[in-house]
Amino acid sequence: ALRLKQKKQIPFVFEIRDLWPEAPIRLKELRNVFIMALSRKLEIKAYRKARKIIALSPGIYEYVSNLAPEKSIYLCPNLSDCTFFEKTDKKNTVLLQKHKIGNAFVVAYFGAMGKINALEYFLDLVKVSEDHKLDIRFLIIGDGAMLSRLNRIVENRNLKTIEFLPHMDKFRLKEYLSICDAAYISFINNPVMKLNSPNKFFDALASGKMVITNTKGWIHDLVKENECGFYLDPENPQDFISMIKPFLVESRLLKQQDNARKLAEKSFDKDERIKELLNFLTT
Repeated sequence: ALRLKQKKQIPFVFEIRDLWPEAPIRLKELRNVFIMALSRKLEIKAYRKARKIIALSPGIYEYVSNLAPEKSIYLCPNLSDCTFFEKTDKKNTVLLQKHKIGNAFVVAYFGAMGKINALEYFLDLVKVSEDHKLDIRFLIIGDGAMLSRLNRIVENRNLKTIEFLPHMDKFRLKEYLSICDAAYISFINNPVMKLNSPNKFFDALASGKMVITNTKGWIHDLVKENECGFYLDPENPQDFISMIKPFLVESRLLKQQDNARKLAEKSFDKDERIKELLNFLTT
């Protein structure tokens, strides 16, 4: 009888950016019991077959450690490119004039516009800001499945202080970040979002932008502990008024921005973290 040779397994490193299928199960996007069970089996098999595992957040690290305690796992969040992005007090005057921003405070969201990003919360801030006649401009930079819906909400609410800009490469984004004062990090209000590691957060830190996050978890803890922004309950947009007003009239904002850049350099600098990652991969 012919004996089939066992295929040689190619070694691989598994980088875990999001928990699958855990996230879609918790968000009730995956409901079929059979597919859920099969997905969990495949998940555990992938963890156990991987030579090494890279987890992008403390929550992901803990989750995977419980499922595959025997594996070598390294915690390596997304990185801040502190060489490319920079903190600057010089705003791009051409862009300020083009978008008629003047001296207004600018809050920006940049990234994907999917259901999971829940940018309706961001539009709620625009509404309460306009109701209180605050001198704030809002930018949404990017693209995604929810763009048309978001535009309809803006039109129906007759919002005047928000502008949508298309997806842009990092060179153009860097120019726009120069005119922004704060970056908004937005996700759907679900506990599973506490585990994520959004790229936009680390780019905002490297650019020295105050961070406003609507999700609790390790990102919230970093922002609070390092005094580089604040958490805003997405279900209570009125709180935005009292929380943002001090930054419109006081110089404390400069401290928040300096702290953001310091956090990027201290904990997430690309060059330093890559050295550590390479050491993990080669030992």
